[in-house]
Amino acid sequence: MSYVAIQYQTSTGNWTTVQQVLNDPHNISNALKSVKSMYPDNRIRAVDAMGRLIDMI
Repeated sequence: MSYVAIQYQTSTGNWTTVQQVLNDPHNISNALKSVKSMYPDNRIRAVDAMGRLIDMI
């Protein structure tokens, strides 16, 4: 099974990976919420290994 990178956008516009989760909707949703709580003022996204956007909050 493939992995999805959970990233947040820094103030300079770069994306930094915080964690990687299995490509499962439940795992991705929980990880996005968790990272958003750690970085409440930043944009959070989930991307696959090819760099394709899966979800963003």
